[in-house]
Amino acid sequence: METESLKNELGSDVSNKLHGGKTSESFVDQDKRTKERQIRFVVERVSLWRKLYNGVELGNGETVRYSLEDSAKLVGISKKSLDDYLL
Repeated sequence: METESLKNELGSDVSNKLHGGKTSESFVDQDKRTKERQIRFVVERVSLWRKLYNGVELGNGETVRYSLEDSAKLVGISKKSLDDYLL
């Protein structure tokens, strides 16, 4: 591993300072992503989120509009993530 070779080259004191006092095992665990989403999935969810926000027309001519937060709950992804994806 890269952190092990860095630790060997620089010594354990310097390596621990670089990683905030964390061991190499906990440093590697921190880098793992909790969720990985495909681009197609993200594009579809962002599109649906914005469509719900802009308004969905019901069959009787009535339009229902949701807030960004409510739309995000309906889509199933946090508003912050959706904002980040949109940018």
